[in-house]
Formats: sequence, C-alpha cells, structure tokens
Amino acid sequence: MALNEAQIRSECQILKDKGITDVAIVGIFSPLDIQGRQEAKVKEIVQQEIPDADIVLSRDSKCTSRYRAVKS
Repeated sequence: MALNEAQIRSECQILKDKGITDVAIVGIFSPLDIQGRQEAKVKEIVQQEIPDADIVLSRDSKCTSRYRAVKS
C-alpha cells in the first residue's frame, strides 16, 4: 500500500502545533512489511518535518520482536 506523504506531513504539522516531539510510528501493515520500508519512510518524513522528534518504530519494539520470534 502506498504512503500518502502529504497526509503524513499534515499530521506532523498538527504534532508541531501541539508541541509534541515524542512520536511512535505504528504501521497497520507493518507485520506484512518484513523489511520495514513503510515505517522507515514515515520516520524519514517525520524527521524532516520535526527535526527534534524522538521517534520509535513499532518494528523496533520488544513486543514486535517477540511476536516475530514466536511466529517463526
């Protein structure tokens, strides 16, 4: 599924307006995206729009790692 970069940038503006700099990126299809390209692309956009953001990807969380280990 293609990303809507304009929508991501718009959401980033909302976060900036609210002073939010802690961002968790959770892609609904991230379990299907084994290489993590969508979440990585979203992170790249968020870094451009909110340079001081602290960003966490769901694929990097311990829960996701455990899920993948059990699933394998």
